[in-house]
Amino acid sequence: MPLVRLFALLLLGSVAACGSRPAEPPDRPLHIGGSGSARDVVEQLIASYRMICPKRERVEHVPSTHSGAALTALRAGELDVAYVTREPRAQERRGLYVYPYALDPVVFAVHAGAGITGLSVADLRRVYRGEVVRWSQVGGRDVPIVVLDRPEYTSSKVLLRSSLFAELAVRGDALVFETQPPVKGAVATMPGAIGYTSLREALSRVPDVVVLRIDGVYPGPGTVRSGEYPWARTLSFVVRDGFPLAAKRFLDYAMSPEGRHPAQDAAMVPVRRELRLAVPPARNIVAQEIKYGGLARYLQVRLGRPVELVHQPSYTALTEAFRQSRVDAGFLGSLEYVVAREEAGVEVLARPDYGGVSQYRGVLFVRTDSPYRSVEDLRGRAVAHAGAGTTAGQVFPLYLLRTSGLPPPERFFDPFLAAESHEGALRALLEGRVEAAAAKDLVWRAMIREDPGLEGRLRMLAVSLPVPSNALATSVRVDPSLRDQIRGLLLAMDQSPYGRRALVEMGAERFVPTTDGDYANLYRMLETVSADLAGFFQYR
Repeated sequence: MPLVRLFALLLLGSVAACGSRPAEPPDRPLHIGGSGSARDVVEQLIASYRMICPKRERVEHVPSTHSGAALTALRAGELDVAYVTREPRAQERRGLYVYPYALDPVVFAVHAGAGITGLSVADLRRVYRGEVVRWSQVGGRDVPIVVLDRPEYTSSKVLLRSSLFAELAVRGDALVFETQPPVKGAVATMPGAIGYTSLREALSRVPDVVVLRIDGVYPGPGTVRSGEYPWARTLSFVVRDGFPLAAKRFLDYAMSPEGRHPAQDAAMVPVRRELRLAVPPARNIVAQEIKYGGLARYLQVRLGRPVELVHQPSYTALTEAFRQSRVDAGFLGSLEYVVAREEAGVEVLARPDYGGVSQYRGVLFVRTDSPYRSVEDLRGRAVAHAGAGTTAGQVFPLYLLRTSGLPPPERFFDPFLAAESHEGALRALLEGRVEAAAAKDLVWRAMIREDPGLEGRLRMLAVSLPVPSNALATSVRVDPSLRDQIRGLLLAMDQSPYGRRALVEMGAERFVPTTDGDYANLYRMLETVSADLAGFFQYR
């Protein structure tokens, strides 16, 4: 079941979780379990749910475990609903559907006797490396520092390791606590101690514990929601395909206004409606999930709402998804952007810069050992293209042939095959199934980076003028303030450790501002070939 459908099902029943519904045998209880660091919050949620539906629902809250074990138990059918405090890995997500519930700030807290109320990021790293050993070195009292740490597999350590603690070796005498609750007790009772835990755990031991400001920012719900404070885990509920109606009813309640109260009471930030982010079919789905997954997580944390990657089977399908309001934002190829702007109403925000490259060219590729030296040599030959609705796969071949005084691709090549992705067209050429391929140069470069053995196997027979690389655009139906927030977050990604990591996964260095004027070369090509495009898509 697609995740979009899951969200729809959940929202449909959110008004009355225990109202009318199909009959279901009540003898088997609903088994819910997950990460020990969130057990107290989920227990409160379950308790309030039982009060709402006391006669019908039987819920069993199984003993605590950790996120990975909970996902395994869910797959095995031992749980009906799992809750996790870290982002499931790609291989863990298969067949499972993740529904974010709340952001849980991970904060640094010190014993009140340390005499400090805040640290800079640089000093915090120095403390954990062991370069600063007494609080007096950073403006506090002359008390030795006791560093508390968590195992590498815990959600809080995974979160910090991805940004603040990247490549940081924690001092060897740090005290490592297996679970979260003992951390707050140790910070409260051990003079000079510093540790990281959830905001609610730290606040429960005030005044013995002081929650630190980091670079002057207090880790409250407001700064977490705005993105000023960057370290927050996402508490999510996870279900598998074919989940029982009882699980749906519980999730309906969890996402209702009443169901969000336990999160708010625990100093968490309830997530808002999901942002559906469309991903183009430039590569295979696994590669695209890897490439864009970090960006989705970055936006999710900073926006305080779930961000769902919606993979599209073709470029035309992506444009149609905007037209039908099935996605809120997406990475649009240059031609997709022009069509979506006219037909569906989108506004382009920014595009990735790949080491100084933020544009691409359409290329007609042939194998290096082929005899073809000009486009005329390909008359009657099999040619693959990236798909209708693409600049490199459709507009450039049309433009190339028309300006060369030749018939359109469907009459000149035999056949002109749609591969539905740039990589698919290039693979068809590499495997000898066609004599040429129309695709974008950036995809070919990415394939060579992943497999250097491909270097030198293809050559460029013809190259287009540059056009903007896939850019992120939002529907005009998206609230303007949210649109501006997304633009600001994209342009500031390279200034955040978490954002930089997501950029690395994309193979990019930063995002650059993008406007409609950047597409001037494409508009010129379209003016030349617009009559030939009428049979492929609506273009005004």
